[in-house]
Amino acid sequence: MDALVKAAKAEGKLNVIALPPTWANYGKIIDGFEKKYPGITINSANPNGSSADEIAAVKSQKGQSTAPDVLDLGNAVMQQNLGLLTDYKVANWSDIPDTLKDKDGKWTRDYTGLMSIGYDSSKIKQAPKDLNDLLGSEYKGKVSIAGDPTQANQAASAVYLAALENGGSADDITKGVEFFGKLKQAGNFQNVLPSQATVASGGPARAATRTGRRSCPRARPSARTTRRRSTRTPRTRRPRGSGRSTSPAPRRRTCTCRPVPSRRPSPPWSSPARSTRTPSSRPAACRRTTSS
Repeated sequence: MDALVKAAKAEGKLNVIALPPTWANYGKIIDGFEKKYPGITINSANPNGSSADEIAAVKSQKGQSTAPDVLDLGNAVMQQNLGLLTDYKVANWSDIPDTLKDKDGKWTRDYTGLMSIGYDSSKIKQAPKDLNDLLGSEYKGKVSIAGDPTQANQAASAVYLAALENGGSADDITKGVEFFGKLKQAGNFQNVLPSQATVASGGPARAATRTGRRSCPRARPSARTTRRRSTRTPRTRRPRGSGRSTSPAPRRRTCTCRPVPSRRPSPPWSSPARSTRTPSSRPAACRRTTSS
């Protein structure tokens, strides 16, 4: 570990991506890391980026000093891009159950998230009891999901949730797509990214959001001895030069949701005002990219 810290300080920086400072305590985690290792500056790019954006950045910035070192990925996107990852076992590797990590260290799960309806009680006086309540006129222009379901895991999970609550299944999400079509037809669905600002203004709140997001446990160096989120810190980089992928780069757009049948109209989220951010509702995966 001492050698790793020394090498990291010599390099002087750690590039991270898609880590919102107000989510999962990322801002304080990053601040704590920089205080503990004052010789290492964390460059945080595109904090509201999706998993697909992260993969695109790895490919487009390969060989550049801005290339991401650490990724915060949803499982579906991660599984499609294993060739971009390099093995690394965190300091508390032995404490992580075998079912929650790759045996060679390519990835480890962070935690699972539960889908729910989030709302501002000062704006919405009567709490919605289920998703179908959001079709009511009192939610006119007040409903949105966190991103594009074809790129963002959290948004895709919102469609899965709507499908399950309306008689569909994980294998057939048509009911979920139809539900969001009804929301848009009623004028309730807004294709904007929900945020603290939009919620405070009385605009769109997250119609189906997670109670938690991925908080990177793959920290190096790390002083934590437990797996509590509040003590997780971003990792420093390993020396460049190993584990590069030689496979051809796939298209930038990575689908994390099942295809919408072609006979159906375009989904309600497919408009020019597309969101970018994405927490996943499934077990998340934090990965280190192959150095370039």
